Amino acid sequence: MLSLIALSLSLLLDLTWLTHTDELAQYTIAYPETWEKTMTEGYVTFLTAAKDSNDTFRENVNVLIQDLTQQPTSMEQYTQITKDWILETGGPEGLISETNIQLSGLPAKEVMYKLPATAFDFTEPLLFYQVWIITPEKAFLLTYSGTIAEFDIHLENAKKTIHSFKLNKP
Repeated sequence: MLSLIALSLSLLLDLTWLTHTDELAQYTIAYPETWEKTMTEGYVTFLTAAKDSNDTFRENVNVLIQDLTQQPTSMEQYTQITKDWILETGGPEGLISETNIQLSGLPAKEVMYKLPATAFDFTEPLLFYQVWIITPEKAFLLTYSGTIAEFDIHLENAKKTIHSFKLNKP
């Protein structure tokens, strides 16, 4: 366990960080240079390097933006909807923790949860660290997901990535 902690710390300290800027959604986020950035309409994903050719799941951080203009939603409502989904999908033991925090100077919610392999038609359960903020027009959902075996290895870099998120005020 101690060697795993030392490896994680050395990875965190030796990394070069890049910045992704989304001009349309008006935010920036930093991510390790060694992670691959992919973009799809509505979200961006930062993928860790595959550990080998048998690696079937690459741990990742993604930023999803949901338009709330047609259905305004409060932090409390969004949190309840998300928790209900976690509990429905992962069962009563699925939700590991829930905390109120700040992100980009705004109130945010931080949760950790576990979902079974059947939730994604995958070969093993996945762990998630997720943070969201709600603005009058958008929900910004930042999620780190990983396999149980690899989750802790990338957790500190994932948290650093997520907590680097900054909304650019117009």
